[in-house]
Amino acid sequence: MANDIEYSKFLMQIQKMIRESLSEQNINADVYIQKVTKNNNTEFMALVIHTPGEAVSPQVYLDSFFAQCQKGKAIEEIAAELISSYAQNKDFELSDVKGLVTDFEKVQEFLRLQLINKEFNSEKLQHTPHRDFENTDLTAVLRIHLPTQEHGEATILVSDALYSHWNKSMEELYPLALHNTMEANPAKISRMLELVKNMFSDNCIGEDIKNFQMEPYEQYVLSNSTSVVGATVLLYPEVMEHLAQGAGANFFILWD
Repeated sequence: MANDIEYSKFLMQIQKMIRESLSEQNINADVYIQKVTKNNNTEFMALVIHTPGEAVSPQVYLDSFFAQCQKGKAIEEIAAELISSYAQNKDFELSDVKGLVTDFEKVQEFLRLQLINKEFNSEKLQHTPHRDFENTDLTAVLRIHLPTQEHGEATILVSDALYSHWNKSMEELYPLALHNTMEANPAKISRMLELVKNMFSDNCIGEDIKNFQMEPYEQYVLSNSTSVVGATVLLYPEVMEHLAQGAGANFFILWD
């Protein structure tokens, strides 16, 4: 049976439950809800747990949890999962995150590329180094991906200030970040029908684009091994060439 709780009430209850749970565990932390604007001006509501003195604060987007609540999942169960996730990841501490990200020699292995829309992110791009993707309305930005517990990641968008501190040019950083991105998230291609069938399972989706044979009039989804920010694979050298060889003909790209 669906839960008809309003979103604002859901947010307040989650905040209250998390705050009370941490207090019972004698954990001193500020718990609050904040609006976060992501790529393409998409807004999300996030739960933030800030421990005084820490440079990094866990941030959990709550939209998907609200959807679970709407489908009948108890809000108490959702709060318990959030507390459990926090407990698993709270030991992920960077004693000096600022010291890490400002030290190029240490941080360079964590650099990645992300492809975003220029128009929808125009305000953000005023303060962010980027490189335009030729003949499109897309541009590549730099992100720092730091591993956390449970195979998660903490990501930091590279700003003009950080970029200037490194004293590196985009001509130097782009190939390095591209190499790291390709190593971490290789390109994968899936048949549209197979992707739809497996959307709600944990099955590994996608095949290596090399030597992949396309069928006439078939639709495919090009992404990466994680299916997160998959459009970035368009920056990978020879991706289009491999696709053309697999198709044996011209093909059209439909932007998601």
